[in-house]
Amino acid sequence: MSKQRVAKFVYATAVTGQVIKIPLPDNYVNFENPGYFTQYLLDAGVKFSDLDYISFNITRHKSEPGPRSSFDIYADTKPPQYPVPKNAHDQVPLWSEVKIARFVSFKDMRDRRKQFCMKRVDGGFVSIFLYPEKSFVNNSEWKDLNSGNLCLSYGLAWKQQDRQLLSPGDSFTKKISVKEGMRKETELTIAASLGVSYAGVSAEISTTFRTNTTITEEKVQEETLTFSGTDGVDKVICTWQLAEVISIVRKESDGSYSVLDNYAITLKEATKGGETNFIVQAGDAYTMNNLGVVGAVNLTSRLDPNPTTFSISE
Repeated sequence: MSKQRVAKFVYATAVTGQVIKIPLPDNYVNFENPGYFTQYLLDAGVKFSDLDYISFNITRHKSEPGPRSSFDIYADTKPPQYPVPKNAHDQVPLWSEVKIARFVSFKDMRDRRKQFCMKRVDGGFVSIFLYPEKSFVNNSEWKDLNSGNLCLSYGLAWKQQDRQLLSPGDSFTKKISVKEGMRKETELTIAASLGVSYAGVSAEISTTFRTNTTITEEKVQEETLTFSGTDGVDKVICTWQLAEVISIVRKESDGSYSVLDNYAITLKEATKGGETNFIVQAGDAYTMNNLGVVGAVNLTSRLDPNPTTFSISE
């Protein structure tokens, strides 16, 4: 029987893009001395505020330098339909359905030497591709991870920014504050889970899904909307903003998909006393529910007004 190889070091990737090769102490088992890593990272120049977004792997991740395809932005797909009110006083949902445009399975990510790091409860993000089948407490989770059916998905959805009811003789001009981009905390979590720098998130998402995505830190823009009524009808005008949504999904046997809003895996590791079980879970960016949409949200600069008319003679 061949002797099992034991890792002697790990690579830690910070959100700045800095990669630190950390030797493991001879007596290291099961994150028994987490302070060792903290001190090593701080001594290497990592900011204390960035320690929550460190990803660990035993191989150095190789990011690809930007988009490698000619797909247009939004993954070369048409957005979903806008939600339409049933009557002039109907409330319209805050989000449309999410139209999935791209899948990339975790199996494919592993084959392409990409990472997907999940969060340990005892700190840091660790690549789930490090663990062999025997480390999975539930073998069904290992099979699921390697089946090709468990995926990251890229989709599009409309977020409602404004709703206005106009009678025939009315008109309005209104300034609205529109957020664009992605929340910094969300972007940091994605950076850690994909094992890249904060500045490299756009390129990594673009190459992962083979599309052309630009992600910037969330900012607020002022938009002025002006609309006029139409003779003979009540007009409901909803203004929609296009959002990119990145989620963890499972492809079903009928070709449909289900979004996973709480993805976790139970693993086991050797310790001095035998074995211990622990859980790794997807980062908050992929499991948060943003008023009806599950997954990381990037708000684009595209705003579309969609008027729906109702005859007032009925």
